[in-house]
Amino acid sequence: MQKRKKEGLVLGGGGARGAWQLGVIRRLMLGSENYMPDLVVGTSVGALNAAGLVHGGLPKLLELWRSIHKRSDVFSRNWWPFGGGIYSYKPLLKKVQQIVSGDQIKGSPDCIVAYCDLSSGMIHYPRSRICAYPDFAKYVVASAAMPAIVDPVDGRYVDGALRELVPLQRCIDAGCESITVICCNPWSMQNYKHPWDNTLQIALRSLEILFHERFINDVRSCWRKNHDPSKEYKHIDLRFIAPMPTYQRETLDFGKKTIEQDITLGFNFETTADIRRGDA
Repeated sequence: MQKRKKEGLVLGGGGARGAWQLGVIRRLMLGSENYMPDLVVGTSVGALNAAGLVHGGLPKLLELWRSIHKRSDVFSRNWWPFGGGIYSYKPLLKKVQQIVSGDQIKGSPDCIVAYCDLSSGMIHYPRSRICAYPDFAKYVVASAAMPAIVDPVDGRYVDGALRELVPLQRCIDAGCESITVICCNPWSMQNYKHPWDNTLQIALRSLEILFHERFINDVRSCWRKNHDPSKEYKHIDLRFIAPMPTYQRETLDFGKKTIEQDITLGFNFETTADIRRGDA
């Protein structure tokens, strides 16, 4: 009998677009595939979805997203504009603590999240089964703390997307041989229509472009290794699921109606997503 390959699920960042990502996860796990990975690795909002999945399960993760009706339910505006960020992460921390407040669900996959330390410039990967609560909840929120937009957690921990928007390599390093990657952003960033008429919009879009470039480089590196004629590297089965280029959503658009629409769009990803299979 052929040995089952270790299955990994990689969840990329993308702010409010994480609702679309959740819809895809629901489709994979509840649909005909009956999908269940051995490891979930997430950055930014992908870290939130990863932690919520293994600690609360799909029902509680869905409940968390549907409890968000506006931006201030996640990030509250700081009164002093020259502090660590425009927004405070405290509302998000309360929500994460509600779902990541105890042990993982029995039989759930292991979970790794990524955050960066401003002091060292290094990326860190706390593991849910090793990192004790409440530290793990704090690191999940740190992974979603966009630099200059959201206050750094503990004054130094920020979005893991600075180094890895989609933590594919970490999943490979953990021994996964078959990996599904769910991106929150379209594969191509061309023709994004938006009025760039304020500093926040420009800053957010600039971060997206920077993070996306990191992702493309990571993916190309993995593909090159898959085609290495020396066979030095183990072949990785890759599947990418990303929104169509026509999917355009603001990073901080946490409106109730928008979130519900995105969950539905993600669930129907076969007709609304660009799916890339195999070693590409």
